[in-house]
Amino acid sequence: MSVGAASTLLSNYLNQNRYYPYYVQLLMGGFDDEGPSVYSVDALGGATKEEEIVATGSGSPFAYGVLEDQYRPDMKEDEAKDLAVRAVKSAMRRDSASGEDIMVVVITKDKYEEHIERGLQRPSVARSIT
Repeated sequence: MSVGAASTLLSNYLNQNRYYPYYVQLLMGGFDDEGPSVYSVDALGGATKEEEIVATGSGSPFAYGVLEDQYRPDMKEDEAKDLAVRAVKSAMRRDSASGEDIMVVVITKDKYEEHIERGLQRPSVARSIT
């Protein structure tokens, strides 16, 4: 099954069950006969093929600021992973709904790897007064 077909299947499922039991925005990526691709699938079941960069969720405006400023098409894998983490950290600092852990997935023709950073803490806003 192609990545596009899988994203269509997922979008149909989400559209059929609008908002219940899941209200999610997903990124679906893969590598098929047509090469690598990433789709953004929204909570109502819409699926959009993305060309170079994508962010989703309530913190995505903050993540896009980092991605649009620093993304280059010729990035090495480690550079791209670091950029993804920086983009999500930017969202986490400014959006309370962006969570605490970051999972970066690398998908190529030959591999699927998950890289997880656990226990990221947002900067504390409480201060001691002595």
